Amino acid sequence: MMDSSRSAQRAVIKFLRAEGEHASQIYRRMKEVYGGQCLARFTIFRWCQRYEAGHVNIKDSPRPGRDGNWIRQQPRSFYTEAIHSFPTLWDQCISVNSDCL
Repeated sequence: MMDSSRSAQRAVIKFLRAEGEHASQIYRRMKEVYGGQCLARFTIFRWCQRYEAGHVNIKDSPRPGRDGNWIRQQPRSFYTEAIHSFPTLWDQCISVNSDCL
């Protein structure tokens, strides 16, 4: 099975661009191979521009905000307290708004 991750597809874009392929041709070829898992046309064009400008990394740049692992790093008590608070929050929602939907 082919790796259709974003970083794998970016590597393909980088390779084909280095060989002189135009962005529209790269998109067409990738669409044939990846089908519905293919990056969007705009995304492929944007990555072609980045590589032409000298961008060398195919990985995502760090983004501001919490690390995606934050939730998995919480202690068990974090989840226990949250689960036990749901009935109270639900009751408050019903009594204040008469409907939560």
